[in-house]
Amino acid sequence: MDRNGNGHPKKPGALAALRKTGNISASCRAADISRTTFYNWRKNDEDFAAAVLVAMEDAVDVLEAEARRRALVGSDTLLIFLLKGAKPEVYRERHQVEHSGEVGFTLTQAMKKLEEEHVSRF
Repeated sequence: MDRNGNGHPKKPGALAALRKTGNISASCRAADISRTTFYNWRKNDEDFAAAVLVAMEDAVDVLEAEARRRALVGSDTLLIFLLKGAKPEVYRERHQVEHSGEVGFTLTQAMKKLEEEHVSRF
């Protein structure tokens, strides 16, 4: 092992915990290392930094699989959310506002009308 922690025996455990939890603090507790150690490894070891990114993607995959499972067993909200994420071009909410014709007054016309109404009161 070098001074940057390369080859440290706790790195695989930290990465395995990160894949399961998606949480650096929880992974550090599981591997019995400090967060500072974890961040130093990530900063100074390119291979570890790349492995952290893969582990985080794996953790997200676990969440997506669980969300899909829950959606299929009865959560309409999760089902809608997953569909919108998977095919936004089909399932996104669409809001369309159309305007045709002209606006009834220009600012000058509106001011003139207000003046006429004000004068007609007196």
